[in-house]
Amino acid sequence: MKNLISTFLIVIVTVFQTVSAQNGVVKYFFFKEKNILETRVNGVATGQYKLPEKLKYVSHRGEGEETAIRYKDESGIHYIGTWDKNLHFIGEYIFKDLKVKGYLVDDGLTAVWYTNKWDRDYIGTFNRRMIFQGEYEITGAKNVDCDVKDRKVYLTYETQSGIPMSLVFNEKMEKIQSPGSDQVNSSTVTNNTRATNTYQKLHAVEDNAGKIGFANTQGNLVIPYRYDKYKLIGEKLIGVKEGENWGVIDHSGKVVITPKYDDIDEPKEGMSLITALENYNMKFGFMNEDGVIVIPPIYDDAMFFSEGLAHVKQNNLYGYINKSGNVVIPFQYGTARNFNHHHIAIVEKYGKYGAIDMQGNVVIPLEFERLYSFDRKSAPNLAVAKKNGMYGIINPQGQTVLPFQYSYISDFEEGMAKITVNKKNGFIDDRGHIAIPPRYDDATDFENGFSKVKLGEFYGIIDRFGSEVIPMKYQEITKPVNGISVAKRDGKYGFVNTNGKEISAMYYDGFSIMFSKGRLRGFTVQSAIKFALFDTNGKKVTPFKYDEIEYVEEAGVFRFRVAGKFGALDITGKEIIPGQYTVMNRFGKGNFMASKFRKYGIIDTQGNEILPIIYEEIKELKEDRALFAQYGKIGFLDSTGKIIVPPKYTSFRRDYFKHGEITVQYENEWIVVDKNGNYLRKAY
Repeated sequence: MKNLISTFLIVIVTVFQTVSAQNGVVKYFFFKEKNILETRVNGVATGQYKLPEKLKYVSHRGEGEETAIRYKDESGIHYIGTWDKNLHFIGEYIFKDLKVKGYLVDDGLTAVWYTNKWDRDYIGTFNRRMIFQGEYEITGAKNVDCDVKDRKVYLTYETQSGIPMSLVFNEKMEKIQSPGSDQVNSSTVTNNTRATNTYQKLHAVEDNAGKIGFANTQGNLVIPYRYDKYKLIGEKLIGVKEGENWGVIDHSGKVVITPKYDDIDEPKEGMSLITALENYNMKFGFMNEDGVIVIPPIYDDAMFFSEGLAHVKQNNLYGYINKSGNVVIPFQYGTARNFNHHHIAIVEKYGKYGAIDMQGNVVIPLEFERLYSFDRKSAPNLAVAKKNGMYGIINPQGQTVLPFQYSYISDFEEGMAKITVNKKNGFIDDRGHIAIPPRYDDATDFENGFSKVKLGEFYGIIDRFGSEVIPMKYQEITKPVNGISVAKRDGKYGFVNTNGKEISAMYYDGFSIMFSKGRLRGFTVQSAIKFALFDTNGKKVTPFKYDEIEYVEEAGVFRFRVAGKFGALDITGKEIIPGQYTVMNRFGKGNFMASKFRKYGIIDTQGNEILPIIYEEIKELKEDRALFAQYGKIGFLDSTGKIIVPPKYTSFRRDYFKHGEITVQYENEWIVVDKNGNYLRKAY
């Protein structure tokens, strides 16, 4: 499985993906220094595409007949573009107001994980021209894992309560499932249903079609499978979605609100935001924790209650209401925000920003062109503001803490905000004091206590005190990870620690930094055309002899290729699986499907044979099952490599293991069996 959230590769010089071609092996390279994408066949360059200078390369994905590049423009807006193997541009999608967290490309289908400006997470799909196809919301999901194969999206994740979910979608992100049972015999997971959460009186259970019903603690089905989604609404209620509409039931199964609303959100301060579509316009209102619609959906916009008040929109103006629906602050503002911990809210009128108290009194004059929020975490008593075209800092009383003389001030990160004046960059701290005077030509936000800065043509690293922990003498440098940066000097790369010491010679041609689940796993370093593995301390642990090194998330090892044979390394560089396999692909959560001498089997991460390498073929896993063949007969394996059904079928239909079923030929008759080989019916 390719992990959209946790597994990513930061590429400094080149990235390559290998695909099949009739005339040889096609490799995609991206040269960051030149902003050029290049293809090579058998080592010979066959084409180039140069990204415009205003676009900055971020990452590279894709196998098959095309590749995709994620890049951003000067304003920080991200794009994903696609190119075919001849480097003809196919299309792109602009992710404006969306934060891209990861993406996968396979067979002309691109799946992207992104977050919108309301912090809601989605998996969206795009065709080969990057035209939007559909999306599925995964807000609040944990340990999200996604794969794209055969123009389908395979998604697994855990709910907020830790319940595992496994779903399959078509290219429009429509769930692909089969009808399930209408009976629940126990409150535990069965072959037809699975418990999705536990309540005081009801269990939510889901059938194989993805429909949700509710059972009591004795396992008896109280509410049939009819709902498509559910969510907790406080301690008393459950929100349920039927078709396109949301309603509410209580924990005894009683319908409190018939599904008729476009959405019902989880409560904040005891009130849930509800939305309804009226004459093609969205309207907003509020429901209390007892399921009573206290404020009907009559407003054009609304946000959650904060400090007892909510801002709502009517006739293109914002005002504030209390939990009884009474207007406390009249409708007069063009934009408005929630009240914060200082009991003030930022508002805008006629293009000018200021702040009001909870009685509607102006406490910060509406005189600013921009006014950011007072952030509790990074700088709880400061806000960035813009006046007369220049930036400064104010406190909650509206007093100027930092004069309005800067061309730019960023948001606070780790208690530090970047300031820019006369094209020079420095930093202020969370008290509004200048911590690092503006003297750098470029600077990044602080991360793990460090910032990457540029002076003239050279880069270095500074700490929060402005000390140059890595001197300004490198053509390129990465932010420190585990106390180590990769730097370029005189056209070559090496490792430098945050004491400024070069812990390796500067003579490498390229490298990759390998992360998994936010943790550094190691470095792949290139010298000439060979690769070596370096550990998380920047120490070389293997010789330069490998043609490829890749970190395999599920197995926790580095797969290598040398002289056309595959094996595996651990983080110490030890070859725990010798390079002897012509094929070594991921199988299940931590194993490999391996092949040598044209025979196939399953091995673990230590090279032990779970399934002997004696079989004629093993196909990819689908729905926790894989087909394998011996002596012309076909059987079933599970994801651990265990034989579930020994080889006994003579053939199978191509679309195997769909909704838990497979059509096979047995003793000259075509039949349908389940994943365990149990007979279901004749095939027609």
